Amino acid sequence: MCLSASSETECVAPCVYDNGADLIPENAFCAPRNMTRDIYVINQCMSADKTTCVGDCKWRKGKEVANNTVLNTGADIFESNFCHPPTTDDWNEKAQQCLNQDDAYSCKQAQCMWSTGKELTPDHDFCSIAFISQNSSDYTNCAMRDSYSCDGLC
Repeated sequence: MCLSASSETECVAPCVYDNGADLIPENAFCAPRNMTRDIYVINQCMSADKTTCVGDCKWRKGKEVANNTVLNTGADIFESNFCHPPTTDDWNEKAQQCLNQDDAYSCKQAQCMWSTGKELTPDHDFCSIAFISQNSSDYTNCAMRDSYSCDGLC
């Protein structure tokens, strides 16, 4: 019922139409690799442990707080701290300056935010780059894609 809703107006109680952030557990977990409405895949992933989380599933960090103070280029997005603008409102003006910072100290000096970037997650489905990059166009290129073209690095 809930997964078949394709818009906020089709999503009725007890379902909630949002980005699902409230469903993320505190500890690492297995979840579908890509957005899916396939209950079989969702259940398969949710019942997997770290060694059986394969195929259509991906091991994810959960709400654990990242504690790195130096950039881990190439780390999975939202799982390691990196420097970014505090909001997407001024992304075009500040993104490259922030993304170029390699550590928490220089990030603060540039008046940017050092975090996993989870606070930038919108309240709707979106396409995101899969790995941390220091190139702002990588993020922008993914964000402009729809669900049908969200693949490759995204």
